[in-house]
Amino acid sequence: MTQSKVEESDRFAFGKNWQRYLVHAEEREFEIARNCLKELLGQDDMSGLTFLDIGSGSGIHSLAAANLGACVTSFDYDSDSVAATRKVKAAAGVSDARWRVMQGSILDGPFVESLGRFDVVYSWGVLHHTGAMWEAVERSCCLVAEGGSLVIALYRDCGLRTRAWWWVKRLYITGRVGRWLVLGAFVPAFWLGVVGNRLIRFQNPRRAFVEYRKQRGMSMFHDWIDWLGGYPYETASVGEVVSRLEARSFRAVKTVEAAGVGCSEFVFTRVATLESTIERENRA
Repeated sequence: MTQSKVEESDRFAFGKNWQRYLVHAEEREFEIARNCLKELLGQDDMSGLTFLDIGSGSGIHSLAAANLGACVTSFDYDSDSVAATRKVKAAAGVSDARWRVMQGSILDGPFVESLGRFDVVYSWGVLHHTGAMWEAVERSCCLVAEGGSLVIALYRDCGLRTRAWWWVKRLYITGRVGRWLVLGAFVPAFWLGVVGNRLIRFQNPRRAFVEYRKQRGMSMFHDWIDWLGGYPYETASVGEVVSRLEARSFRAVKTVEAAGVGCSEFVFTRVATLESTIERENRA
């Protein structure tokens, strides 16, 4: 497998964080992930569709697709994420025929070419952590079947704020001292921000954490860690993403711009090109 563009020592251990998350994940989280996927795609049944999860992480969104009837392929560069996804698959009892889990990199050309094309290609908050975001986006596009959907989330470019967070994340992955400096500074600040925001509105602070789990079934604390340590880290504006994909014969179906430095959400459909139409007619 081709190595990524960033050294292993300069990478955040996403997989270890996901394995810690799964210790506390319950059926409620899996159901929320399933409902969020249905809402994103605008369909309740994926029977007969093929689904590719690029950077499967915990595996709960691959499971959501499998539970909706799709034939799923999941892969991740991080071996711990692969193990987490396999654990979720085994616990759910989904057969190998309906869900295959692999280790691989979206930046590995031969690996990507071996996968084929899929009705739905899904990569949520992953491609901006490869160290070569636009190359990863391009390769993801190549995996979408004609008429299929590309569902991605990418960090929004916020100028100086983005550059400041780049340095925080870079400090986190320098070693134990850097990691504890970042955690010691930001986790209490995040916690106080959440609690304080609820208290000034005379609301129960616990509700903030409960309600957060309703957003794709994720844990607020584990998302904080993912955010603070998430290096490599690249960003893009909504306009830049849309213009690049439109140039590759994709049509934007849904775009949701992040309010701050979080992920903007995109759903694209791959439209037929003149060349593909001619090729079909020649085959007929």
